Amino acid sequence: MFDAVRQFLVLVRTGERAGTGLVIGDGSYILTTNAVLDNTSAGGSYALATIHHDDGSLATGIVIGQDPDRDLAVLSLVGGGTHFPLSLGFQGIPGLAETVAIIGYSQGVAGFPSAHLGVVNVRADTGNTGVRYLETDALAGPGSGGSPVVSLQGEPMGIIVNSTPLLMGELLPGHAYALTMDDVRLAVEEMGVPLG
Repeated sequence: MFDAVRQFLVLVRTGERAGTGLVIGDGSYILTTNAVLDNTSAGGSYALATIHHDDGSLATGIVIGQDPDRDLAVLSLVGGGTHFPLSLGFQGIPGLAETVAIIGYSQGVAGFPSAHLGVVNVRADTGNTGVRYLETDALAGPGSGGSPVVSLQGEPMGIIVNSTPLLMGELLPGHAYALTMDDVRLAVEEMGVPLG
């Protein structure tokens, strides 16, 4: 069942960073973390990224939307070309102590996605903003930002973020943090990407 999720994954590379991306919308958009686009050497963020598909093909993605508060960004594939998109349809929040997997390019190596199992340790609401997030002890490597948090049935329930000011409390080393799919959908829609 996790192999089914693999078809939606891409590796997103900029000059300095790599992270996981997900094919969304009509198949011509990539969802990733805003942190992947950070350009620390020049300040600001990259406007382009290289997209490595699982079949070995390469594409260029142009940044069309960023949400720094939620640590999400959307890229549009240059020259068209579509791939089968991931459904962002999960609603609600996984159960406390539910077993989940993080599936993505945790080591940032094209063609070698990984899956790491863990449990949901915390389900939290950030208060005034209403944004909900999950904490899991599933292993998250440096390229895990943008990876889906997936149920044992293979249903994506959230997206790993690297950092966001909306998360509350002290972030624990060795734990991964994900926005719930409800909040991911809202952010994508606010960036003007049709989910179909």
